[in-house]
Amino acid sequence: MNLIRLKNEHHDDIAINVEQIRAFYPYRTSSGVSTSLVEVDVGSAQPVIVKKSFTDFLNLVNKHNG
Repeated sequence: MNLIRLKNEHHDDIAINVEQIRAFYPYRTSSGVSTSLVEVDVGSAQPVIVKKSFTDFLNLVNKHNG
C-alpha cells in the first residue's frame, strides 16, 4: 500500500492509497475552477476533495508511483 497523507476540504487529515486513484482533476465550484482543491476519484460513491493545487497533487502521485 502506497499512501499519500493530505488534508481534505474540511482540514481533516486523510490518507489516500495511490493504487486506488482512478482519476483526479481540479475541483469545480459554482463560480469556476478552484486552484487550491483537487477532486480525487478513488472508486467510492463520493470523490475525495483535497487541499492541494493540481500540480502539487500530480507531483505527489508521481513521486509515490515511482
